[in-house]
Amino acid sequence: MAALWSLVAGGVVYPKFGTPHKDHNSLPAPGPVMIDWVVLTPYGEQVIANADHPLRSTFIERFKERSGPHLTDEVVTRLDDAVECQDRSLLRAALAMVGLAAEETLRITYEALFHLKEISKPLGERTQAKDVLRDVRKAVDLWPEKKSDDADRKQRLLLALGTAEAIRVARNKASHPGARMTDNEEVEEVLQLAARHLPVLWRIPIAKAVDAGFTVENKD
Repeated sequence: MAALWSLVAGGVVYPKFGTPHKDHNSLPAPGPVMIDWVVLTPYGEQVIANADHPLRSTFIERFKERSGPHLTDEVVTRLDDAVECQDRSLLRAALAMVGLAAEETLRITYEALFHLKEISKPLGERTQAKDVLRDVRKAVDLWPEKKSDDADRKQRLLLALGTAEAIRVARNKASHPGARMTDNEEVEEVLQLAARHLPVLWRIPIAKAVDAGFTVENKD
């Protein structure tokens, strides 16, 4: 029942209650009112229709499949935490967790490109996500586009980096105290963007570096 009421609270379904039993005086008999069935709301219909919706039970598994074998537990855990926070209406916390997943992906992408000698300086003390993102983007901008496949990969990477920037901005805004409201629709959009585009970084530059001897390590 807890799962059912969670769906009701999330606006995915609404319950239809059965007609109470009546006693011999045609008055409602004492006892619990039972739910006969539930009905999908318009929002619930969107959840069912969208295979990438974070409320779908397959959301994390689809992300893992897209990202490939080098994806770290740290990133999976942070994205899973974000889904859990959203389910509990902890919306600012959800954005913070997506931001951490994106930052960890960018960190490993930077180290992968350094291993490939496409970035000249080691990560070192760079702790600001915007600085890591800037250097990764500079490296990707230099990727060749001699073949159509090269151009396609480059555009997918640039789109992934644009997504990482959007996540960074959303996380920063949510982290600052103030009257700014974070709504459920914004969190869902950010989660879906992360699930669709962050895997590109795992599948292309990180996988390429692994093939060249790079070792992916979880952040300490």
